[in-house]
Amino acid sequence: MSCIRVEVSLLSGKTATVELESDRLVAELSRAAQAQLGVGRGNLLSGSGQLLRGTDTLADAGLEPGDALTFQIRQVAVAASSTAFAAILGDGSVATWGQASAGADSELVQKQLVNVQQIQATSSAFAAMRADGAIVTWGDPENGGDSGSAEDQLQDVHQIQGAAMAFAALRGDGSVVTWGHPDFGGNSGPVQDQLWDVQEIQATALAFAALRGDGSVVTWGYPDFGGNSDDVQADLTCIRAIQANRGAFAAIREDGTVVTWGDMDFGGDSSDVQEALKEVCCIQSSDTAFVAVLNDGSVVTWGDPDGGADIEEVEGQLSVVEEVQATDSAFAALLPDGSVVTWGNPNEGGDSQEVRRQLKDVRHIQANANAFAAIREDGSVVTWGDPDVGGNCSSVQEQLQNVQQIQATGTAFAAILSDGSIVTWGNSEEGGDSSAVKECHGTGTALGDPIEVSALRMVMQDRPLPILNTSAKTIPYNRIPNSGVLKCINLLNSSNCPPNNHFRNLNPHMDTNGYPVYFANELSDYGSKSGISGVSSFGFGGTNARGDLWGRAIRGSRTTELLDTGEWVVRRQLFYDRVFHYGNPGPHSSDQIYIAGSWDAFTGMREMEKEILGEYSTVVQLGETGREHFRLLVNQAIRAVLAGFEPPEFALRETVLY
Repeated sequence: MSCIRVEVSLLSGKTATVELESDRLVAELSRAAQAQLGVGRGNLLSGSGQLLRGTDTLADAGLEPGDALTFQIRQVAVAASSTAFAAILGDGSVATWGQASAGADSELVQKQLVNVQQIQATSSAFAAMRADGAIVTWGDPENGGDSGSAEDQLQDVHQIQGAAMAFAALRGDGSVVTWGHPDFGGNSGPVQDQLWDVQEIQATALAFAALRGDGSVVTWGYPDFGGNSDDVQADLTCIRAIQANRGAFAAIREDGTVVTWGDMDFGGDSSDVQEALKEVCCIQSSDTAFVAVLNDGSVVTWGDPDGGADIEEVEGQLSVVEEVQATDSAFAALLPDGSVVTWGNPNEGGDSQEVRRQLKDVRHIQANANAFAAIREDGSVVTWGDPDVGGNCSSVQEQLQNVQQIQATGTAFAAILSDGSIVTWGNSEEGGDSSAVKECHGTGTALGDPIEVSALRMVMQDRPLPILNTSAKTIPYNRIPNSGVLKCINLLNSSNCPPNNHFRNLNPHMDTNGYPVYFANELSDYGSKSGISGVSSFGFGGTNARGDLWGRAIRGSRTTELLDTGEWVVRRQLFYDRVFHYGNPGPHSSDQIYIAGSWDAFTGMREMEKEILGEYSTVVQLGETGREHFRLLVNQAIRAVLAGFEPPEFALRETVLY
């Protein structure tokens, strides 16, 4: 079989040379280029700019020796339902996490989620728009997760909009397709003949408003929440923008005046401030109130006073405003000097006194239902509001560096960093804990990333018996490490290797040739042998921390005769001597140090570890049970990994830190 050698370049000009046999897949070429270029996931483009399909062989893709390809990495984007996140990764695939019933379970459509360009959400479902204009949906079928009724029409889609229980898709010809709950926006039949030349769609919780090219507006859905605009239809002309909150719409006309409709308690009636609503630049909304920013930077509010419409206490500070964001019942205004002014419900972000001194040099603000997160010019983040839903980010503060953007569910935040990694906080069950998909973010297997595979392969060497590989997932600065450590202890104590619940297919992004492992897809008994169990933390860039536990039988030998040979003693010495790391060594959670340990009694290990690793590692004598002796080595502050660690019920005899 002939080989094909190609040049693969980033837009920055960095280039890698890759050579593969012509019957290998484009996906393999992409992974090889990714590894050489040292970047995250992306797509390969031909010299003419055509996207190469990963499932084609190099020959089928028409590649020839000397071809110049481009490795395209797109910016990571995140969308949110009420309690789940969906992230578009660099190669156009999608990762989901949070509450399964709200769209976090995308398993059934994963194979369709390729080349995704945009994702929108209802309260409990997602809709993804692919590059070919096709739509893929998942989540609660009653709230838009099932688009089967509109499948034939969902072609050449250019934009998606979601209400709480329905979706509306804008096609290239200006027509609109809807699906979801028929009473709350999922049925546009009564106005379908008016939905032509549509330029933009906005939504309250239960209704939609479509802006047409001639400046007119068409509405449908629940009448009380803006689905019926008959009372103001004559005024809905020359409209240039529409804003919505949970129950009302506000439209800005070309002359800078405003037209409102929907539930009066939500701001659907702006008559009390109509005279002040002139030269309006833009409008922002909480759940039940609106804020209009005028061309001169001043603001006008209306709607529910308890929802942020009352600005009496801060009105003097709002003379010039650049940006306004809102939680359910509070607002935050960004001023030209980078400072922030807040008002509304103090429990939902209306009171920022505790972080007032930190709110400087702010360049952007994001909000969920009850908390705010501000990105500063240096890429750091300041949060305030309800601490249980993201108003307190102290558990991930050290990771919130070089933040580019932030997205939010109702009760959690997800920050996208400059390297494409994602940091989450807030309600752990509703998107604030992405540890279950950190593997997916990094590389999608029990193992972690290509560098980790390479390091462990070198450490383990060739082995007479293969290693069983599964995952005990963990992430620093979180209580989840406790469960990861306990899982490792139980694996060693029971001599069983359970399957990784999230492992379905071997990750094609990693070269496992020569790596002596079996990837466990069912509960496996590895016999009465001692063992090693590893705990890793994953991020978008791959593994950012790792610890290994060694278990040794203390009731006599549990190893087989094969492992008691002189050859094994020599092999064991290699475990002592080999220490692999990458990155700058130092006492930081992102340092990469991989250790493989001995099946022996660890005589002299303390001195060896201290000599080789110095202050950059911590060794923990976890103790012993009636069957096993346990020892843990990690490459970061041990109390960050074992926060709140308590011995399991089978009683570790001692926990000694040294």
